[in-house]
Amino acid sequence: MINYRILCWPAFTMALSACSPGAAVPLNEVLNYGNCSGLSAGVREVTLDEVAKLRGMTMFGGEDAAPVDQQGMPKLIAISKGPQPTAGYALTLKDGRLEEDTLIIEVAWQEPAADAMTAQMVSHPCLVVGLPGPAPQKVVVMTSVGDTSDGETSKPEEIGRLTFTP
Repeated sequence: MINYRILCWPAFTMALSACSPGAAVPLNEVLNYGNCSGLSAGVREVTLDEVAKLRGMTMFGGEDAAPVDQQGMPKLIAISKGPQPTAGYALTLKDGRLEEDTLIIEVAWQEPAADAMTAQMVSHPCLVVGLPGPAPQKVVVMTSVGDTSDGETSKPEEIGRLTFTP
């Protein structure tokens, strides 16, 4: 006797997967830093040399080291929401998923509580992410939905887009 449930299961799972939000993509957090001065708000491709400069790992008046050969290295993207009025702001990598030719990167944006005691300085939080394997054609970075420090639920917000040219 034929078990129709077993025969229908592959068709059912394929139908459900067409509605899925996208295939998960493992991303590498290369740098998560609270003071990436010189990086404007948005998303852009960076090199290893630029990551070192964001981190402040260059010496004033010193000679630049020989550039690192980027051949075979994963593409790196820097994510920033620009300068912030105080310390206590941060970006955290949450998730990556591929939808057709677009990589959607979800990050959490953290703000200090309204009554938090923070340093009175302009901060520049940033996140540098390494993309696995061949880079997708497009990258979109969104903030995740979550609870804010005042108990409200935040809405997703696009931080930026990036298109790679072949």
